[in-house]
Amino acid sequence: TRDPAVASLDTLLRSVLKFSGYRLLSTSVAAASEGQLVSQTISADGDPLTLSVQISELRTEGNDASVQLYVQLNKQGIPPSAQNGGIPRPASEMFSTGVRVPIGQTVVLGTSAAEGGTRAMILTVRPQLAKK
Repeated sequence: TRDPAVASLDTLLRSVLKFSGYRLLSTSVAAASEGQLVSQTISADGDPLTLSVQISELRTEGNDASVQLYVQLNKQGIPPSAQNGGIPRPASEMFSTGVRVPIGQTVVLGTSAAEGGTRAMILTVRPQLAKK
């Protein structure tokens, strides 16, 4: 399938990864300064995820303008309830990585194939400087 929401990345993703289709699950925007940690809860097909981004270094001048990020995506835990037979689901890490991204450029991060090789989680990150 081809989701118009990811049309700008569809050709690139298909050339690098071997999945039959891609679709947008969620969008998130956050603001942070050097040394800060930003954490947000997002939903992917009703499954709550926690996205955390640590900004460890920010370069704002010249050709080296970039940001060093540590990105972590976790499935949230689910407490015991009647719906899950009283069995809690612990939080689990989907992926984590450190990456340096040039300001204004997009980087694609993701998991390896899961669920029998038919699904993966892909995250795009595009750092931008706030206007003063």
